[in-house]
Amino acid sequence: MKLKSAVLATLLGGLTIFVWGALSHMIPPEPVTTLSDTKAIDEFAAKHTPQNGAYMDPRGYMVIVGFRPDKSDKAVDMGPQLGIEFATNLVQAFLLFLVLGRIERTTVLGYGKFAALLGVMAWIAIEVSYWGWYAFPPPLVLMGLLDASVGYFLAGCLVGWQVRK
Repeated sequence: MKLKSAVLATLLGGLTIFVWGALSHMIPPEPVTTLSDTKAIDEFAAKHTPQNGAYMDPRGYMVIVGFRPDKSDKAVDMGPQLGIEFATNLVQAFLLFLVLGRIERTTVLGYGKFAALLGVMAWIAIEVSYWGWYAFPPPLVLMGLLDASVGYFLAGCLVGWQVRK
């Protein structure tokens, strides 16, 4: 493995996954409905969710709580969240480089297709599993498919280009 290729593949692939993820969450209609009664939500959370975490009722209600200590809008300070997202995208791209370096494809497109299959596999393992267990709504699950398959395809093409060098 050449260090220069690994670094470039990681940066290009990570940036591609990051940018595609942003686009895939901004362009299609949002599959999540924003709750409007924040006072009722605050009262419910104070009474039933003592701290951030995942809570589930046996009948199927599931609540994920990720409040800031002052309960302010998390979107106001997206810098740390975007930083964590980009860091995880870099890790994904590096792992993609390691996997694609172990297979032989004749074209950059071939690497992209193989990477897309990896994205679909990850989507099935997480999103489809959550659909089955937690009844995630189909539009949310399908958005995950779009995000994973296209993002990995694009990143796989760029990473594969570096693998072939």
